[in-house]
Order: sequence, then C-alpha cells, then structure tokens
Amino acid sequence: MQPGRAFRCNSAPGLPGLRGFRFNRSREMPEPKEHQYFRMEASPYFWGRKASDLRHAAKLLWPECERQLEDLMKRVRGEATDDTRSMVSTLHIYGALLGYSVECLFKGKIILEDKTLISNGALARKIQTHQLKKLARMAKISLSQNEDIFCDQVQRMMETEFRYPVPKSHDLQVTSIQLGGKWPDVFKGLYDRIHPTLNVLVQSRERSVKVPWT
Repeated sequence: MQPGRAFRCNSAPGLPGLRGFRFNRSREMPEPKEHQYFRMEASPYFWGRKASDLRHAAKLLWPECERQLEDLMKRVRGEATDDTRSMVSTLHIYGALLGYSVECLFKGKIILEDKTLISNGALARKIQTHQLKKLARMAKISLSQNEDIFCDQVQRMMETEFRYPVPKSHDLQVTSIQLGGKWPDVFKGLYDRIHPTLNVLVQSRERSVKVPWT
C-alpha cells in the first residue's frame, strides 16, 4: 500500500459494522532517527570533509614519493649509491589516496544533485562503486584528457596496487602506462573545481542548508 493513500474495507468478517469504512493514511510514518542521522552524515558536506582528509594525507606522503622518484631516476642513469637503492615505494599509496579523495568529491556532487540517493538509511546501489569515470559521468563532470588518464591510473592504485602486489588474475595486469600530466596538478584542478560546491548539509527530506568550510 502506498503511504498517503486511502483504502476501503469492503468486507470485515466478524466486524460487520466496519463494512465500507474508509481508512485514511494521509500522514506518512515518522522517519526513524537512524535514517535521519545517516542522511545528515551522508551530506555533500561530509563527503567534502573526507576528500579534504584524504588530500591532507596524500600531501604528507608526497615529499617521500618525490625522493623515491629521484632515487629511481638515479638508478636509471646509473648514478645509484647505497643510499638510493631502497626498494620501498609509497607512490601507489599516494595515488590511491588521491583516487579515494576524488571518489568522495564525485559522490558528494552526485548527492548534491539528487538527495534521494541517501534516503532510507542507506546509499543507493547506483553510487556504491569505486569506478571514478562512471561516477564522474553520474556527477555530470566533464573530464579533460589528463583528468581522464589520471582517473584510469589511480583507479588501478585504489583497486589493487595500494594493497596487493598483483590483481586477482593475470588478465587484469597493466603492462604500460599512459602519460597525462603530473598527478598533484591534475588532482588539484579537480579538487579546486568540485570541493567548494559541497558545503551543503541535508537536514531532512525537504531541508538543506549551506555551511562554511572551516
């Protein structure tokens, strides 16, 4: 039965006085508090906050990644010393952090445009994905060529290389890389474009408010 609809009881065995009585359900059932809290915490504002947290973590890691890249170039040029032969690499972790930050930006933008996606105490299934370019299309965000390449590259970091040495099967391995601009620069362009728009708290089904970034 649809909420807000009236229905007629045409027969009521044992209760003849109710025959033909109309029940009115014009008032919706109150929303559970858990759903209200979930909606608030799934607001675009908190997706923006999480994107900011992940960006900060990536910034802390970047100087170490630059050092590792310089060590790699020294090995390629035959200039490596004992101090530059470390096998430690955090570049994949850095890329994944950027990717997760962008994922939060895209999801916040999607929810900003359609707040029904966080109703009923759950995220809608359509946004339960880590596929960055799919999320960008859903958010109606046009990607430049470099941004498109960036999303492909960090997607691989997010799914596999951030956590594991190999993917689930050999056919998922990537044996080449497409160049498309420096990650920090491409990420900054996306972040600066999307993050300022996410300062919205969804307080109820009908009410949203803008809040300042702090």
